[in-house]
Amino acid sequence: PIEIYVSYPWAKDEKNETISVRSDDRWKGLRKLINSVCNEVIIRAKKRRSITALDIRIRRLRGCHGQFLLNTLTNRIKRSDILIMDIGNDAGDGLNHNVLIELGMAIGLSKFDSKGLFVLKPVHLPLPSDLNGLLTTEYKLDKRTIVPIDLVGFRAALRAVLFEIGQKRDMIGPSQTPEIEIEDEEADV
Repeated sequence: PIEIYVSYPWAKDEKNETISVRSDDRWKGLRKLINSVCNEVIIRAKKRRSITALDIRIRRLRGCHGQFLLNTLTNRIKRSDILIMDIGNDAGDGLNHNVLIELGMAIGLSKFDSKGLFVLKPVHLPLPSDLNGLLTTEYKLDKRTIVPIDLVGFRAALRAVLFEIGQKRDMIGPSQTPEIEIEDEEADV
């Protein structure tokens, strides 16, 4: 499968307790956005013959209970094809230190060299100086739901990476559109 892991700040309630994933609006919004892009890729892939079925899985990047947290995070980051990391805090007015650590782990594991590293950050929030030059997608929060400033660009970039991975793994076949030959007019001279 194509593995997409999403790292983001977990929502807290008024007692500063972590909210259940089922009621976490940020996760729901991110998952809905990513799912919509995946569905576009799946629809386009159906029009092309492929060797294997297109299989895309979206998961939260988190450690397993009862295991050393950093080991499970490291293994999941290594296994990921695409990492989407929201470095903003729950309120969107600061950085989330846990996600920054996970981003550092991803960079250390050479995921920075990959086209599949997507960093989301609240608009106008400065990056730590060591991350300057990193391509980011800025967003605004609407009731804890991320609204990317360049939604079209984010969707296009994610779609392109999914297509590239799918084609490399024979999950998306070549285009069925016949190529048009263009005659070279100078060849007749």
